[in-house]
Amino acid sequence: MTFIFAGPIAPTNIGTHISNQLESSFDQTGITVSAGNTVFVTIAVDPTAASIAVTDSAGNTYTKDADKTNGSSCSSPCGGTSGVRTLVFSAPIAASLTNGTITVATSPTTDVNIAATFFSFNGLASPSPADQVQTGTGSGTTLNSGSTATTSLPDELLIGALGIEDKNPGVTQGAGFTKLTLSSVTGGKATNNVSMQPEYEVVHSTGAYSAGGTLGTSAKWAAAIVTYKIKTPSVSSIVRNDPDPTNGPTVHFTVTFSDRVLGVDASDFTLTTTGTASGAIGSVVDNDDNTFTVSVDSVTGSGTIRLDVADDDSIESLSTIPLGGTGNGNGSFITGQAYTTPIGTPPAITSLSSATFIVGAPGSFTVTATGTSAPGLSETGALPGGVSFIDNGNGTATLAGTPGGAGTFPLSLTAANGITPNASQSFVLTVDAGAQATVTVTAPASATYGQTGLSAIASGGSGTGAYSYSAGASTACSVNSSTGAISITAGVGTCAITATRGADANYNTSDPSSPATVAVGKATSATAVTCAAGPFTYTGSAQTPCSVAVTGAGGLNETPTPTYADNTGAGTATASYTFAGDANHDGSSDSKPFTIGKATSTTLVTCATGPFTFTGSAQ
Repeated sequence: MTFIFAGPIAPTNIGTHISNQLESSFDQTGITVSAGNTVFVTIAVDPTAASIAVTDSAGNTYTKDADKTNGSSCSSPCGGTSGVRTLVFSAPIAASLTNGTITVATSPTTDVNIAATFFSFNGLASPSPADQVQTGTGSGTTLNSGSTATTSLPDELLIGALGIEDKNPGVTQGAGFTKLTLSSVTGGKATNNVSMQPEYEVVHSTGAYSAGGTLGTSAKWAAAIVTYKIKTPSVSSIVRNDPDPTNGPTVHFTVTFSDRVLGVDASDFTLTTTGTASGAIGSVVDNDDNTFTVSVDSVTGSGTIRLDVADDDSIESLSTIPLGGTGNGNGSFITGQAYTTPIGTPPAITSLSSATFIVGAPGSFTVTATGTSAPGLSETGALPGGVSFIDNGNGTATLAGTPGGAGTFPLSLTAANGITPNASQSFVLTVDAGAQATVTVTAPASATYGQTGLSAIASGGSGTGAYSYSAGASTACSVNSSTGAISITAGVGTCAITATRGADANYNTSDPSSPATVAVGKATSATAVTCAAGPFTYTGSAQTPCSVAVTGAGGLNETPTPTYADNTGAGTATASYTFAGDANHDGSSDSKPFTIGKATSTTLVTCATGPFTFTGSAQ
């Protein structure tokens, strides 16, 4: 039966090896280490350039984590060379060693002085525990490896390896470190003088660390520090033990940790709920230090209940390493399974199966569904442009937007909550034609009776419908409904033109525009007096040789009688006429002169038939 050490991270001495004569390899026998531990071999050797490897009889893999030389490189044999070389090897033990053998060998074969210390630690990460490394060399009584880069984890094991060119170095460990077993070549020649002093420290915060110490007498040294990640417990899973969904009143969860742990109780757990679901953490049963059964009592309401682990460093591995490593919260677990309560009911869509939107106007319709848990909603079918379907995640969905085109859009709605059957509904979205934007119309600001070439021009509205025009109740104009051509029908009155845009597939007929007002005025008139060619001779009667023509826009054409002055006697006579104007025309006048010549005269003497007799008077 194999037992794994249950306790704080601590070393176990496996043995030491010293060579009192030069050698190229050796076997360290009688090694017993259980799987799950990590074996370390720290070596001090003459400053050979040969490769040094470590193997064992169980086939575990040894990694060289540090290698530092102080002194000139030597070749076989190395006994008389000044200096020391320090190496650190580690091997996570996958295959247990029972009275096994660890072999240290040089390649190519090189005879050297060797001092080695063998030890193991429990509770380290596997298969690659090494984290940071730093080495240093020097000569004197103070040894220092130099500082590593910042460690990756708060909980790490520091291994210091101090190789010294001295048979009796009298080492005092560095601050915070604990010395492990010294291996030292104490016999043989005076040149057989290397020692290995390993030391260790367990730290619980990230940082840059160094190993070192002091010597009783000055010597050459090569120092190394390697930091190793300590295996950190974590929550592997939290799963439901009971059927889901549930009506309670008690449910159970199985909590599984990555390693055997201690200190687990109800205070390490919290509940995360949704909806109105609630419960209270009940008992915590330790099944095997690896798995725990946690009950949640008084389960009520509707929603979900999830069990979480709230790390406060009270849960520790058997190696006394806190959950997630040193530090609150780094071992919390919030991704476990949840119970749904109460036992669900199939979904049903309860909202109307149709809705009507209008082109160009924002519209909204809420699809509602029942079921436990609240169902999700989806749709299939083509939606009008500008309209979207959004599941709100609470048993409702919103069909909303501003449609860009009219029509009928058949949709298929589905509600699902994992409980069969799903609910479906045939839904029809009708988009009616919309109201048009405002139509505007422009027209000349003023015009006169009978003026031509006038037009109203419309713009605005929506869609593709044609514009039409109207003069409405105007008394002084008319307009062509299709072209907008304006006719001024009177010189006095009102003229107000409106425009309307016709309907198309997406828009109803627009409202009439605001009127464009045309100020209407009278047209001008022309009065022309025309006299016949003379000459005119006095006759004793009034002479009237002239005529009048009055013309103007809109067909004004009158021939009134002129007014004469001095048109009887000989001399200059005048014919004139004044048009006073009418409803559509301003007045006008004209006059023309003509001449009346004198008439000829005849003198005739006539005597009565005689005889005439003297009477004494004149006859």
